[in-house]
Amino acid sequence: SIMRLDYFITQQPNYLIHPIRKDTIKSIHEKVIDGLPLYLPFPEQGTPLGLILRNLTADVIQWYTRTVKKTVLYTQITNPIYENKTTKIRFVQLHLPNFPPKPKVPRSGKIPIPDYPFNDR
Repeated sequence: SIMRLDYFITQQPNYLIHPIRKDTIKSIHEKVIDGLPLYLPFPEQGTPLGLILRNLTADVIQWYTRTVKKTVLYTQITNPIYENKTTKIRFVQLHLPNFPPKPKVPRSGKIPIPDYPFNDR
């Protein structure tokens, strides 16, 4: 049933979402470059490293699109303000699993940040 839900999410129309911005893609490329050793040049198009960068960027765009579509679908089904009756009926007809309830927002919290080998860079 999770696979059917994933398929249903991917079939949602693209016009419902905003595409990932070019400056966001540029920022992703900069972060990838920051992670490369200093002796490696910027990956040029058509080179093996350029192909890896292109594939990683495509993966990011694909997961971004899927996540935004999932968020839109969740909102259309659970939020009365943005409810889409057609989508909701289709969702029920296909017996897709319900979305898990949203976790409560913690009053306060800490996030562990792993050590980074700054000296190795």
